[in-house]
Amino acid sequence: MYQPVFVAGTFADLENAVRDLCMQIDEVARHVPDEDREYAAMAKENLWKMYDSAHKHALARTGLER
Repeated sequence: MYQPVFVAGTFADLENAVRDLCMQIDEVARHVPDEDREYAAMAKENLWKMYDSAHKHALARTGLER
């Protein structure tokens, strides 16, 4: 079982962490039946949605979002 990932730094650092997690998900998905790989795709999609939401929220707080 993996330990939680905490990212301190910029959104670029967080983006890199999300990319790394997606690569780990892909690696694990190689060892599961094809019909279960859809869950891996959904997990990656949700990670990117969370990243995007956090980034938009941070931009809005700083007044940089249009």
